[in-house]
Amino acid sequence: LRATDSGRDREFRKQALNSLALVCGRAYEFRKEPVDIPELTARLVEISTESDTLSRHQAAFVLGTLTTEAARQRLTELLDDSDQMTRINAAVGFARQKSTQGIRVFERLFQEAADWKLDPSAVHGEEQATQHFERVMLITNAMTAVQNLAPQLDAAQKKKLLDQITPIGDHATDIAVQKQWAAT
Repeated sequence: LRATDSGRDREFRKQALNSLALVCGRAYEFRKEPVDIPELTARLVEISTESDTLSRHQAAFVLGTLTTEAARQRLTELLDDSDQMTRINAAVGFARQKSTQGIRVFERLFQEAADWKLDPSAVHGEEQATQHFERVMLITNAMTAVQNLAPQLDAAQKKKLLDQITPIGDHATDIAVQKQWAAT
């Protein structure tokens, strides 16, 4: 946990949070035994309140692999975070736990994404490449989450989401979006 201290180099902290995401994600997904270390949860909650958006969205991701009440409470708050990636990671965390609590975040994303040009051939320069990559990740992760939540959704919710996702899938030329759209 010391590697995530706020005084550490940003890249070092990023890698430490990535490592926590892998360890906690594997414990949740594969071992079916979520990590339950109060100090870890408290540290992630603390990181998720920082002004640095990278730290917040990484903390939201890891919190989504924890099933403690404190983790869920903070995820609920993060659904309204000012940073889009943080909101999506919080919603994905709930979806991972078979909770529809973050559906409104996915709906908002799909509404916004309908206007995005998800065409890798239109990307010029590093800034556009980063934006394209982040948008593709947001969309594909949200589509996967919605697909995983399908058993918890009623027919009206499924239709609404499908109606929002369809224009994105139909207009995207990015292969990752097309592939996930086909699976959804």
